[in-house]
Amino acid sequence: MTKITNILIRLIVILFIIFASTPLISATLYQATSSANLEILPAKISPQPARPGEDMFVKINVENWGKDAAENVVIELEEIFPFHFKYSNAEHSTSKHYTNTTITIPKISGFGSYEAFYYFTVDPMAKTGKYDLSFKISRTKEGTVGKAKNIKIYVEGTPDLILTESSLSPNDISPGDNFTLKTTVKSVGTGNAKNIRVCLLLDDLPEIIPLEGSNRFIQELDAGESRSIFFNLKISKDAEPTSYSIPLKLTGIDETGNLSSIHSDVIGFDVRGRAKLSIANIKTVPLIGKVNEKMMLTIRIENEGKGDAKSVKATLTDLQFSGVKQAFLVSISNLMVNWKNTIIPYCELQHQ
Repeated sequence: MTKITNILIRLIVILFIIFASTPLISATLYQATSSANLEILPAKISPQPARPGEDMFVKINVENWGKDAAENVVIELEEIFPFHFKYSNAEHSTSKHYTNTTITIPKISGFGSYEAFYYFTVDPMAKTGKYDLSFKISRTKEGTVGKAKNIKIYVEGTPDLILTESSLSPNDISPGDNFTLKTTVKSVGTGNAKNIRVCLLLDDLPEIIPLEGSNRFIQELDAGESRSIFFNLKISKDAEPTSYSIPLKLTGIDETGNLSSIHSDVIGFDVRGRAKLSIANIKTVPLIGKVNEKMMLTIRIENEGKGDAKSVKATLTDLQFSGVKQAFLVSISNLMVNWKNTIIPYCELQHQ
């Protein structure tokens, strides 16, 4: 029993020595430098994210991690796009403004700090992304002891979407035809856009039939980026040959989901009817011709289609009589048109 007691006493003594020496060991882990040791730390950025064309302020803390005071500390701001410096002050919302990008702090005591506020305007043309704002401690009374500090600031631009380069293929469209509508979505704003949707508004156009849906979706477009989309459509057989306009609606939101972009456009095109020519009547004067006598031949041609016939050429074939046997017209509307032809002994083809 005495032996066990002695062992326990020895263990207690050893543990006491360990615990007693622990604060001494910990105290030697950190030793503050005797000279001033300055560091710039970002304290606040507002608003975050920053917006193009709007104001922004940045608060920095200049920390002295040394025992000695630092005097006449000069801080320099490097003005870099897209941040345009307005003024700075030592207190937030005070009326005393400094318009110089270099400020001098009279004194920062040992283990002390100094707050500085900088006010900027974000360039209206700034696009979405991360940008550096650079500060550096260029000198002090004791010599250069600070380091340059790049502060990352995120700028969120404003999305703006438009439709460009819209076209239809083929160029000539008739009732019953399939055709393709092509358009390009372009992000012309300063911000990235997402959840982009292009819709054809066809509720009031039953003649136009979407073959593969009337909506197209684009997940995301960065500022300045563009994407072409296609719609396969059909014009109904019963559609009237006339002019049609297809309304389009383009929507999207910014990356935060707070701002939206809405754009409308209209694509117009003509539907042309097809011509359908036929010979409706043939008449000769006199009714029975004689050799070496003059004869007048009248041919009545009708266009029964819904579209005009252009560059029409009428020809008499397999006739062994002399004379003009062809007639040319620029166009024939869907009304009846007559040609007369004289055959014996010569032919003269005229348009009435």
